Amino acid sequence: MERLWEHGEYRPPWLWSAVEVLKNVSYPIICDPVGAGARRGPHNCGECDAAIAKAIRSHDLTQDPGIFDDLDCNCKVAWQKIVELEEQTFGTPLV
Repeated sequence: MERLWEHGEYRPPWLWSAVEVLKNVSYPIICDPVGAGARRGPHNCGECDAAIAKAIRSHDLTQDPGIFDDLDCNCKVAWQKIVELEEQTFGTPLV
C-alpha cells in the first residue's frame, strides 16, 4: 500500500465514506480513524478532517447516527461525485 500511495496509485479513504458506513449500519460498530487528516490516513479536504474525526469518535460512545447530521463541508460534493462515478463505472459505489 505504501508503494502504491507513493506512486499516486492509492488514496486513503475519505472520512465521508466512514461516516456513510456508520450512518447505515444497524448494529453497534466502533471506528477509530487513526491518522485522520494525515496524507497517509483517512482524510477529506483538510479543513473538515478534525471535526469529522471527532464526530466519528463521539459516535463510538453513543452509537447515535444523528451525530453526523450537522456535518458539512464543500468537499462533500467532490466525494459524492466520486461515489457516483464509481457507481457508473463499477456498477456499485466503492465508498
